[in-house]
Amino acid sequence: MQLRILYLKQEDVIKAGVLDFDAALKDVEEVFRMMARGEVVMPPKVAMDLYFPDGSPKGHLVAMPAYIKSLNIAGIKWAAGFFRNPELYGLPHGIDVIVLSDPENGRPLAIMDGTLITAVRTGAVAGVGAKYLAPDGANIA
Repeated sequence: MQLRILYLKQEDVIKAGVLDFDAALKDVEEVFRMMARGEVVMPPKVAMDLYFPDGSPKGHLVAMPAYIKSLNIAGIKWAAGFFRNPELYGLPHGIDVIVLSDPENGRPLAIMDGTLITAVRTGAVAGVGAKYLAPDGANIA
């Protein structure tokens, strides 16, 4: 069997609809429901801090694996947070990559830029939280 992996750069992720905020809210809410039903396996994050030679913080790398039983998909987000990237390298401080794998055999299915996915998901989590936790009669500013 030939190993075929789909590669999605940020432009591809945008074309695929990552900026559809209504869809993101619905998707995040559904994943919370899946978690409540026990359909999501999400081990603790594994983080590693990195330092400059002088001992000052350089950044961190974080691995975040998950498996959604009902969708039969496994994945991991590899998140890099390097706060001096903009000034030192002209890069964003946060750079994320997502790898999706077939849980039957471990075959990687897709590797994609996860930076915008993370940003949209983070906002959607806050939106879902506000939907359910805001006091009655709360208004949008």
